[in-house]
Amino acid sequence: MSLHLRARARAAALAAAALVLGGVVAASPASAEPVTPGLHWGFRQSFRSYVGNPGNSAPDKIAPQSPASFEGEGSSVTRPYLFPVASGVVTDADSFRIALAGGVTYSYPAHTFMIDLSDLALVVEDGSAEVLADVRVTTTDPSFTPVSANDVVIGTSESVDSVLGADGLAVLVSGLELTSEGAAALNGFLSAGSELDDIVLSVPLEGGEVAWTPYLSLLSTTVEPWSTEIEVRGYGFEYGLKRASYIGNAVVGPYVRLGTLIGEWRPSQGAEGSTRTKVSQIWAVDETGMENPMVGGQGGVLFEPDGSFQGILEGEKADFDSLAGTPALYAYTTGPAVAAWEIDSPVTVNPWAVPTVQAQPRAASAVVGSSAKFSVLGDRHTTDVRWERKLPGGQWEPVAGASSASLTVLAGSVAQNGTQFRAVLSNPEQSRASDAARLTVTKAPPSVRVSVKSKLTFASKPKATVTVTAPKGVAANGKVKVKAGSSVVGTGTVKNGKASVTLSSKLTPGAKKLVAEFAGNADLVKAKSPSIKVSVAKAKAKVTAKLKKSKVKKTQRAVLKVSVKATGTKPAGTVKVLVKKGSKTVKTLKVKVSKGKTFSVRLPRLTKGKYSVQASFQGSKTVAKKSAKKVTLRVS
Repeated sequence: MSLHLRARARAAALAAAALVLGGVVAASPASAEPVTPGLHWGFRQSFRSYVGNPGNSAPDKIAPQSPASFEGEGSSVTRPYLFPVASGVVTDADSFRIALAGGVTYSYPAHTFMIDLSDLALVVEDGSAEVLADVRVTTTDPSFTPVSANDVVIGTSESVDSVLGADGLAVLVSGLELTSEGAAALNGFLSAGSELDDIVLSVPLEGGEVAWTPYLSLLSTTVEPWSTEIEVRGYGFEYGLKRASYIGNAVVGPYVRLGTLIGEWRPSQGAEGSTRTKVSQIWAVDETGMENPMVGGQGGVLFEPDGSFQGILEGEKADFDSLAGTPALYAYTTGPAVAAWEIDSPVTVNPWAVPTVQAQPRAASAVVGSSAKFSVLGDRHTTDVRWERKLPGGQWEPVAGASSASLTVLAGSVAQNGTQFRAVLSNPEQSRASDAARLTVTKAPPSVRVSVKSKLTFASKPKATVTVTAPKGVAANGKVKVKAGSSVVGTGTVKNGKASVTLSSKLTPGAKKLVAEFAGNADLVKAKSPSIKVSVAKAKAKVTAKLKKSKVKKTQRAVLKVSVKATGTKPAGTVKVLVKKGSKTVKTLKVKVSKGKTFSVRLPRLTKGKYSVQASFQGSKTVAKKSAKKVTLRVS
């Protein structure tokens, strides 16, 4: 825009502001239209366009805070704003401070921020302008720090045009720039020196003074079923109008309550206290009052000299269930009452809705002895969770003690396989069951171990110990085999994790590897142990030999009775009978022995003399060699 056109536009704006202040300007451009009293400002046009673009899906991406409002016709959220005048002091046309009511919130979740500007003031000293605001910035970006700062000088300008008359003040501020203090408070979303929109201010005066005009600004008007905070901001409550002697003659403002109103409630109209109920309360008091312990119990908040204050009121649906009247947020004072401070705003108390399941339980699997976990996620209308189960072929039944959003189930048996679980979400008024989730339970793998002496003797019936370790709480019972290679050398029954297995004669002599094989049961899979090495020695034979007659004639044949025995087995093999006369072997006989039977050996006819006779078992695959004691035979 050319300097000429800019000058004409500034003159038109100033004249328009002055038109509402009858008699302030003697002659105004014909094109100027009267301007509504208040501060006309849009902060920064390009910032409004950025936050208000269609790509920002936030429902209230730009939201004026009552009593501030969008200015101009239409529904675009990028329009500028009108902030009503709440209070102020005017010294002359070049020096004044005007406090405004309301604020504006910029929300852009996709870009991680929300900016709240409120409690604005325009301060002009000797023709230089400052714009002050309370700034709140929240962000989900961890690299930024949330901001909460009051009376931040966000903009300055040296270009102020103002007209002061008996009935009002008209101001045009142009060339407004963002300060470094403002840029810091805005967390760097805008740079210091950024151009801000021009300001047009129109302030009616009464007797040369700015009238106190009280407003309540509610950042929310809804009480949810759960604990809810409503931020309230007060503007334009006349500072110094009331004092409280019992707290050091402190300057006090109104009580602001969240509660209900019953019919005519205003103290200035003579209403009794019973027409007003209280859920929570704040009370505006000055700095002196805030230091008094009595104020804390009244919900004290700081009352600023410009008539502003802010605080939080809390409540939930249950607080209103037993209260008569209409839910409201209201301001008042008593002793004496101030009619201008009696402001009320309706509040909506939302009922409990049927809970919504935001995340359903999912099917889970577990082996016997381990745990499976189910979880559910409800919305804010969920105050309680309880779990139910349905055994195969059964009905839904409560799970004792299960009252949290997650459920841990111990799989103690395969019998639980196919059990279904569901969560019932509820609140004081409504409930909803989640989808059912199935539990799959499979057999657990046990640990098997076999132990026995490392050196054994064939057919000695040694005992092997088989240990089956199962998960805690699972019965380790079942059949077990002990094998040497492919041969089963012993069987037994495991009870409570232990079995003593007698090893049979199928465990033949030699170096062997033993393995225990557990057959499994309803809850445990088959399993086998690591192999262990054993050495099996041949059984020891016991050989006896006895002559039927120790003396015979040379015409007779002597008879030798021979016995070959061994523990646990009946030896079979060859017995050699050696007949000697002195050192000379006279005769060697070989006889087969079967099943350890005692047998007789007829010796040949021998010449006269003295003989020694010895029977020797020659051993077998399973029984070791052994000789009987020598016996003496005399032949005559």
